[in-house]
Amino acid sequence: PTTSTLPLHNALPTSYATARPEEVRLSLDDGEQRVLEAVVSQLGTPAHPRGYVLVMRDVTQRVATMRALKGSEERLRVLFEQSPVAIMVFDARLVVTECNERLAQLVGLSSEVFVGSQLTTDSVSSLLALGEAALRGQPSSFDGPFTSPAGDELWLQCEVSPLRGADGAVTGGIGGAGARRGGEGGG
Repeated sequence: PTTSTLPLHNALPTSYATARPEEVRLSLDDGEQRVLEAVVSQLGTPAHPRGYVLVMRDVTQRVATMRALKGSEERLRVLFEQSPVAIMVFDARLVVTECNERLAQLVGLSSEVFVGSQLTTDSVSSLLALGEAALRGQPSSFDGPFTSPAGDELWLQCEVSPLRGADGAVTGGIGGAGARRGGEGGG
């Protein structure tokens, strides 16, 4: 490795307690970049310090994984927020946990009001059967008239699917919808 002074002054404990981990970036002779995590602990007592113990571990892969995960989360968030399709997520109690702005516009409620509401409330009760089917593990769809809480008559096309946890158990559902003004469907 390239010899360099490691900036560990922030990693040194200012008291007897172990200091917080500090990231150190290294450039190797071949140009490879590595990220190390350094933790320094004081030996002895506060009144009689005897030295320090430095523990370093290579966290390059963890840092790269976290960076990729953050990028993936950001892309997913942009897709969710900017989708032309109205999207909602609900839990096993039929409580809306997320919705995009398109869905909030569709039902005529702000996302702050809609998130936290139950699909059993009068304002969106026509979506209840879709949510219940998802909780039974069944995808379902609806293509018909819908009156928004604001009183707008819409033709709603909606599909809802179950959401499953890592163990395969249904934890809620996700729905996507499109609508157009007017009380009749078709072409």
